[in-house]
Amino acid sequence: MGFVPAVAMAAIGIGSQVMGSYGQYEQGQQTKAAYDYNARIDEQQAQMIRQQMGFITKKAERDIKSLEGEQVAGYAKAGVTSRKYSPVIAFLQIV
Repeated sequence: MGFVPAVAMAAIGIGSQVMGSYGQYEQGQQTKAAYDYNARIDEQQAQMIRQQMGFITKKAERDIKSLEGEQVAGYAKAGVTSRKYSPVIAFLQIV
């Protein structure tokens, strides 16, 4: 084997390694892009869940105030007066 064919074979080997390395780099970039995309989707879903929880919490607060108002009216109608406890608190202490 002569010098020129040996150099040519070495160049082919190096070129093959460079191409293989570049392919691995590209694959890594695509994998990273996929993970980044999935992370953005997960963050959007988490934001929607936080927003829904805010709506649910506000609705629950309104429902409790409405229930308390109904109970106060019912207690007043029955002649019960309490300045210290609301009917809801009294109910929660019983349960």
